[in-house]
Amino acid sequence: MLELGKGKWYLVTETAAHLGHLALIALGLAIFGLTGVAMAFFILYVGYTLVVWAVARHLTAFHWTADCLRLGALGLLILAGTFMATQILALWPATLMGALVTALVGVYSLRGLLRRVGTAHRVTQAVCKVPIIKLLCSH
Repeated sequence: MLELGKGKWYLVTETAAHLGHLALIALGLAIFGLTGVAMAFFILYVGYTLVVWAVARHLTAFHWTADCLRLGALGLLILAGTFMATQILALWPATLMGALVTALVGVYSLRGLLRRVGTAHRVTQAVCKVPIIKLLCSH
């Protein structure tokens, strides 16, 4: 928005997001305690993504590609599954599962990034010097 010279759009969306976040924190804290604060953060960014998407679409005719929508759906499924596991499992199994999911998603994301920027990119060359990450750079 700022790059387009639409500072008022930016001011309004950011102000609304921060005020909404404060309201969600107060509501979540009153109803669910500290867990409500985490829930407020999640709800904020779901709403924020939708609002910024709508503004970007209005200002630039932005649209999501099918690949982005698939990746977003996969991310939401992983997020929902992980959240449900934390509600069902005891602390240590849930923590171990969360660590494993985080590691797998991190590897998947890094692999996708390296594939997209290509082998000649300086980021790929720098990252592929790290011994363990070299395994991701083989293809």
